[in-house]
Amino acid sequence: MKSYLKSFSLFLICFLLLFSLQNVYAICPVQLIVKKEYHFESPGTSTTVTIPEIKGIEDSKVAKEVNQLIQDSVDDYLQQVKEYDQSYNQMNDSQVKKWLIDINYQTYYADCNFISFSINSTQINASSYLQKTFLNIDLKTGKLLTVEDFIGKDYQKIIKDEVQRQAKDDEKNQQFIYFNDAIENLEITKQQPFYINKDKQVVVVFNEFDIAPGYMGMPEFIIP
Repeated sequence: MKSYLKSFSLFLICFLLLFSLQNVYAICPVQLIVKKEYHFESPGTSTTVTIPEIKGIEDSKVAKEVNQLIQDSVDDYLQQVKEYDQSYNQMNDSQVKKWLIDINYQTYYADCNFISFSINSTQINASSYLQKTFLNIDLKTGKLLTVEDFIGKDYQKIIKDEVQRQAKDDEKNQQFIYFNDAIENLEITKQQPFYINKDKQVVVVFNEFDIAPGYMGMPEFIIP
């Protein structure tokens, strides 16, 4: 009898767990998935492309607008491929190496109402260079959100003060090296690149070479 009750209890727990997971999915079916993957060779590049799309948005108009934002970001990077090809053709030198380009994406945070992700392009030749287009989107309206939407009207001062404080601490601890002039004269606008991490914190990001040497990659700062 005890064995039967134990087995029944385990079955009931598994059933309730499965039921709850199904309900979560039913309530929040939004997902960022791979729409298309392909590779192509061009005169100046060897390019791999992974294009995502968002599925599960109830409003079809919003879904179309959001996925168009994704496609536009990918197209911007593909335009760079054409520019590399033009430069390659102008050089007319078979000894010049092709650029290796990988266009993909990364998700940082997602729930039923909001998603934060980036479309990335890694470009490799003699050295590597990384670019990211950050998209923080209200899934109910399709609005592309800015740092002001999360931090408020004083976002410029808050971000500048925090970046300067963290940069100073990093250099004191000999963790990173920054361009002092760039840090001191930091300009923050509504177009400041950022993402939302899994702890729902704003993380501001700077492009390679903007505030630090290229070997440091894209510096990031969590804004409490």
